[in-house]
Amino acid sequence: TNPAFTRATGYSRKEVMGAKTSILKSGHHDDSLYKTLWETLTRGETWKGRFVNRRKNGTFYEEDATITPVRDHGGSIKHYVAVKRDVSAIKSLETQLLHSQKMEAIGRLAGGIAHDFNNILTTINGYSEILADSAPPDSPLAADLSEILGAGRRAAILTRQLLTFSRRAPADPVVLDLRVPVRAM
Repeated sequence: TNPAFTRATGYSRKEVMGAKTSILKSGHHDDSLYKTLWETLTRGETWKGRFVNRRKNGTFYEEDATITPVRDHGGSIKHYVAVKRDVSAIKSLETQLLHSQKMEAIGRLAGGIAHDFNNILTTINGYSEILADSAPPDSPLAADLSEILGAGRRAAILTRQLLTFSRRAPADPVVLDLRVPVRAM
């Protein structure tokens, strides 16, 4: 053990001297990983891989490990040297990067859909306005066209929200009186 090991695991040198490495087992790996590890080491070869281990306080950490057998003068394996590096922070950053990339992809998709939908909506709203202007004000058609135009305006707002989400449109926050949209619904 060395100071880096005691910092990473929370175990003191005294606690681990002579102890089995299984005190670090997290339960995240099946037995085949450990079987492969020991088969490799008993053949006298170096094993490299990644572990999720458990600290003394019960929290988990990830580490890259290189474990090498140490032989005596007669060639028999007597000890093992493990060189390990805590990669928990790197793994966390990788996870954050993947999440960020997924969100960017979702934003691009939303932006593309919003852009296409906005083109269709422009046609619907344009023709609805032309029809509304030509319909007699007291006809049932005028009331129906008014509903279509209202739905078109709400759809345009939704499209702007999607474009804002996808960062293709600048955000323009406003104070909203919630009574107005609730009444409209």
